[in-house]
Formats: sequence, C-alpha cells, structure tokens
Amino acid sequence: MQDPNPDNENAKLKDLSHKQALAYAHDLRKLHTQMQKHFEDTISAAVRAIEAKDEYTRGHTERVTLYSLQIAAKLGFSTNELKILDIAGRMHDIGKIGIPDAVLNKPGALTDAEYAQIKEHVNIGRQIMAPMAFVKDSNPAAFSHHERWDGKGYPEYR
Repeated sequence: MQDPNPDNENAKLKDLSHKQALAYAHDLRKLHTQMQKHFEDTISAAVRAIEAKDEYTRGHTERVTLYSLQIAAKLGFSTNELKILDIAGRMHDIGKIGIPDAVLNKPGALTDAEYAQIKEHVNIGRQIMAPMAFVKDSNPAAFSHHERWDGKGYPEYR
C-alpha cells in the first residue's frame, strides 16, 4: 500500500539518498587510502631498485629525505610542501638506474667521461618521472639536487 502522504515519501527518499551518498563517500575515502598506499609502495619499490643497483646509494636516499624534511620543518614548510619534498628526496636519484654498473660502482676515481655519465642521472630521472603526473610537484627539487649556490652545479649550471 502506498503512503498517501507525499511529504513522508519525500522524507524517505531523502533519507535513502543521504545514506547512499554517505556510503559512496566512504567508498571514495577507502579507495583514496588504497591508492595512496599503492603510490607509496611504488615509490618505495623505486628506491629499493636504485639502492640494489648502486652500493653508494644504500641508505643515502633515506638520509637525504630525512635531513631535508627536518630542515624544511624547521623552516616552517606546510604539510603539503613536506609531502612534495618527501617524494623529491626519495626519487632524486632514480636516474641512476640508467647509469652503467661499471661506472656507477667503480671503486676508483672516475674519468671525465665517466663523471659526465654520472651527471646524466638527473636527466635520466627527469625522463623517468616525466609521465608520472602524481609526482610533478616534486620534479623541480628532484632534478636540481646537484645545483649549487655558486652556479657550478648540474645539470642546469645555475
């Protein structure tokens, strides 16, 4: 039997719509949390890949990230800026994946040509990260980590 009171029927529909909207919002939050976890796992896997290839890098990425975050926090960076810096710190040496092992892990001094190859890790990292829209805000910091105040850094020499 249909309820003869249209206001009561409208109230029931509003209540049902509200419950569906809450369920949808809950599902979206859960999905966002899962995607964030997958993103963080992907970044961690990339760091492990770098560290597996480069003996020097083992622990370096974690230290750079930790020190950068501590300094930035003291400087008053926002939560969002700290997240961007965290990604940049963890991804800054991703381009070392493209450097030959013989050069990357050479025990002695590098030749000028080998040093030029090492310096290319920044540009290789830029190419690797370019299609990854979710890290675009971190790219400038990741790509300029060898720049110097006196203009003698690389790759831009500024």
